[in-house]
Amino acid sequence: MNVSKKLKPSRIAKGIENVVLSVPYDKFEIDLPDGSYTVVMQSLDYYKESEDPEKYIFKDYFSTTLVPVRGRLISIKELVQATKEIKHDCGYWGQFIEEVDYCKHTKCLRIALGS
Repeated sequence: MNVSKKLKPSRIAKGIENVVLSVPYDKFEIDLPDGSYTVVMQSLDYYKESEDPEKYIFKDYFSTTLVPVRGRLISIKELVQATKEIKHDCGYWGQFIEEVDYCKHTKCLRIALGS
């Protein structure tokens, strides 16, 4: 299967470690003041999976890369880098940035990944 056809209409970004992410075109704009924002995602620690579901603990994973927002537009380059950092930290395999919104609690850009 041709991966680029499957992911259209999206931008496909390859980076270090050949991580492939798909970012839908309609996720570039957000109603936030200009600034740089950390990215956060709530996830399990997939490196410590357990057979006992009661031991699963969701926690927030934060990027070290700050993502600029200028004129309501999110910088996709930094968003992809921040997402790669989070994927590396939690071990999740998802390749699709399905949602980007603002988390008032953490004052970060919150992402949702899908596989």
